[in-house]
Amino acid sequence: MAITLSYVVPVHNEESTLERNVRRLDEHLQRYPGSRILLVENGSRDNSWELAQRLARPEGPVTIIPYREPNAGLGYALQRGVVEELARDDEPDRWIALTAADLPFGFTDLDGLERSLAQGLRPDIVIGSKAHRESTIQTTPTRTAATFVFRSLRRIIAGMKTADSQGTFFFRASAVREIVPRIAARDFFWTTELTFYAEQAGRTILEVPVVLEEQQRTSTVKPFKHGSKMLDQLVRLRLRELGARR
Repeated sequence: MAITLSYVVPVHNEESTLERNVRRLDEHLQRYPGSRILLVENGSRDNSWELAQRLARPEGPVTIIPYREPNAGLGYALQRGVVEELARDDEPDRWIALTAADLPFGFTDLDGLERSLAQGLRPDIVIGSKAHRESTIQTTPTRTAATFVFRSLRRIIAGMKTADSQGTFFFRASAVREIVPRIAARDFFWTTELTFYAEQAGRTILEVPVVLEEQQRTSTVKPFKHGSKMLDQLVRLRLRELGARR
């Protein structure tokens, strides 16, 4: 099945590795003519914006488009990129992809999307999931503990069935068009809200296995700090949803 892809790539202080990873993504996407790479620079303190502008390419099999979002925060970059892409969506088989600038799973997540479509599946959202039993993940005990805490909180407080709401995402524009305006978070919780509202709306979510590559940077996850923040955000999200039902 021929598809085109629009990769939304948040860019925050990525000067040292951005060019290498964009070249790598660009080369891989040559297999999907008409695809796009959206580099959303947000609040960098280095030369990431200047580099993103130099990497821009308005024409070719794969276009590279730089956007500048003044607010630092992962969710700001994701919101800006997805909104921009939804506004220009003109192809029914275009998928929007959300990934980190260091391409943590290489293209094993995209391989999972391809396999699911080749099998005749019709998911609305495909997640490259670290929680999938066939995923190959080598991580620290601290990161493993944080993942367990986050997953447990999502299930207990919000009743979420999706195991990993912070992996890489692929989704059809039509599946999220009504959901994105509801997302309030502007940090790492953005994709959790997307997943929550997608589940509530009955969207089909498929988690696929990934292989975690050698990390290009040190993890910034702090289990207690981020676990406490996620607890607060999950409670607020659940209360908003209950309030909306009244």
